[in-house]
Amino acid sequence: MVDCSTIDPATARRLAERCTAQGNPLADAPVSGGTVGAAAGTLTFMVGASDELFAQAQPVLQAMGKNIVHCGGTGTGQVAKICNNLLLATSMIGVSEA
Repeated sequence: MVDCSTIDPATARRLAERCTAQGNPLADAPVSGGTVGAAAGTLTFMVGASDELFAQAQPVLQAMGKNIVHCGGTGTGQVAKICNNLLLATSMIGVSEA
């Protein structure tokens, strides 16, 4: 299973633990690119998963996106997305102040 929502890393890890306990490993793969990227198939996925689960999820994600980045273990996709959002917000604030 792949969760493409943007949630906090701790929740992603708890959700993955529950899913794995039921025999359904879960990768967190928040997305960047918006509706334009979705329509064009150029989304970026920041994936938190084991190497094995990432290898299984990668072909599915490649059907929807252009940049598939394995960030590390469970929850790290969410950390990368939060960092991405922070950088974007900082840039927007800087531009608006100029």
